[in-house]
Amino acid sequence: MFVSHMFKDDILYLEIDVNYEFGDFFKNGNKFIDEVKNYISQMKLKLKKGKIILTCGGVIIGSIILTNINSPISNENIKYVPSLKNEVTFALDNNVNEETTIKPEENIEVKDKENNFVNENNVNTPKQAVNNKSYSENQNTNNQVTIPSGPTVIVHRSNGSVITIGLEEYVIGVVAAEMPASFNIEALKAQSILARTYALKATSTGKMLTDTVSTQAYIDTNQMRNNWGSSFDTYYNKIKSAVESTNGLYLSYNGTYIEALYHSTNNGKTESSLDVFGNYYPYLISVSSDYDKNASSYLRTISMDLNTISSKLGINLTPESLIEVISYTDGTNIKEINIAGSTFTGRQVREALGLRSADFDIIINGNNASITTRGYGHGVGMSQYGANGMANAGYDYQSILSHYYPGTAIKK
Repeated sequence: MFVSHMFKDDILYLEIDVNYEFGDFFKNGNKFIDEVKNYISQMKLKLKKGKIILTCGGVIIGSIILTNINSPISNENIKYVPSLKNEVTFALDNNVNEETTIKPEENIEVKDKENNFVNENNVNTPKQAVNNKSYSENQNTNNQVTIPSGPTVIVHRSNGSVITIGLEEYVIGVVAAEMPASFNIEALKAQSILARTYALKATSTGKMLTDTVSTQAYIDTNQMRNNWGSSFDTYYNKIKSAVESTNGLYLSYNGTYIEALYHSTNNGKTESSLDVFGNYYPYLISVSSDYDKNASSYLRTISMDLNTISSKLGINLTPESLIEVISYTDGTNIKEINIAGSTFTGRQVREALGLRSADFDIIINGNNASITTRGYGHGVGMSQYGANGMANAGYDYQSILSHYYPGTAIKK
């Protein structure tokens, strides 16, 4: 519900998601209190005054009065007061001297560096401007605020917060999370277009975006700093360059957004969507991916005891049990396999045992099994390590995408 916050004169200002369905929000006191308590707790905010001002889309819609600042927020010490009679003047804490005045019921169009709200990571978040224009307030590595125009996306984060950010800023966060920043710039460009395509399609169909691999992974700049340390500036600017050089580009098939599926590594051939997910797309077919076999993520061998395998597959696997591959997919992964008298798909075994891919060998040795996998991921669409191999061999991002998604076109 609350997407950002700021402190001014020790008063907490909470920005409410403009897409939030208010409905009975203020009629349901318990829910109202819980939302406020949860946000303050999650963000670890320290209240110094007994007033919280609520804004939505740049408009002050009311305030919360706490009768006892030293007591937990509850029905007994909280009061909601609609609207605000007095004008409120803001000035930034980032050495900007200008001030701006907010009047009751007045929309604010973001035109300058003033009145920035911050999310839980102190990264600027966008506001909804008048006339339904969207703006994204991003902060570069020099802490200079820029305000590019363009579409925005809503991301449901793992910590429970919901943020609204510019599409291009989101793509930077996805590429940083999904692909090693050390990769060739052309591979990063290809990944940028896929990340943008996925987001555009999700937005157009009403699919919720998260920051996990359930949709696309996403990290903010603070997380990038933690991951990259002293290499932050180098890696951030490299990914930003890849995103900016492909600004607005997406992958299309017959005029519609593609299913922008991708994976880490395969066994030398990608998989068809039909074999893996049961849905056929003419651009998600098996193609060669020769560079994957040189990737560090290509080959893995693990050991697993037979009791664990038996429990996870619901069979009785013994040292005498037979294991036989029945058929293979177009991508030469296991399509069907018989283990101890029971038939499974390769995907079923992969998911049940937590294997890296569906191209695997199981060799029983006493009460344990040695399992070797080739590749990492579902195998459909672009191989990230394969793309990096192609880029290092001199292919540009257009060639990479046309290879992994035959028949598609890059559009803007």
